[in-house]
Amino acid sequence: MVEILVDGVLYVPINQQEQPHKQRRLMVGDFVKVVGGGFIRMGMCGEVVFIYDGRPKEIGVQFPSFNEVCHDLSGRTKPGHGWWYNEKDLELVP
Repeated sequence: MVEILVDGVLYVPINQQEQPHKQRRLMVGDFVKVVGGGFIRMGMCGEVVFIYDGRPKEIGVQFPSFNEVCHDLSGRTKPGHGWWYNEKDLELVP
């Protein structure tokens, strides 16, 4: 990486700067990790089973284990296995 020091200020050319990793759009069948959205299943992984493309966009995630706080995503999962998230609260699991 090229760094230029001018009058005590360090400059890095824009084409040399690290760019944030862009995640592709989530799709039904993707496995995701919960990285936000409150306490519900933080850090847990599940499968995207439904995407509601409204405003805001909601992603229905099914988890493998039961949780009494979770629900069934309006019949899309077993009771206690589903939760709705905003897309920003989920990270794609490779």
